[in-house]
Amino acid sequence: MGQFPLAGARAHEFCGRARRRLALWAARQTSGPVLWIRPAWAPDRLHMAGIRAEIDPARLLIAEVKRAEDLLWSLEEALRSGAVALAVAEL
Repeated sequence: MGQFPLAGARAHEFCGRARRRLALWAARQTSGPVLWIRPAWAPDRLHMAGIRAEIDPARLLIAEVKRAEDLLWSLEEALRSGAVALAVAEL
């Protein structure tokens, strides 16, 4: 897979059926931890065996939020802190 250049320190939106794959490709371009924020009520989850082909699953921190408003709050706090290389929110 070739480079997947995105401007740093910006918000990007991925939509459609390949949105998770695109987020993993973006994660592959970084080093360090990746925070993946998802709604607890969503039935589908990431499969670690599938992630392994893109990034080391040990880099992935998964946060499940109970309320819709907590998705964006968590994303904002992660971006503000700078503690992770990439923050992904499944809206």
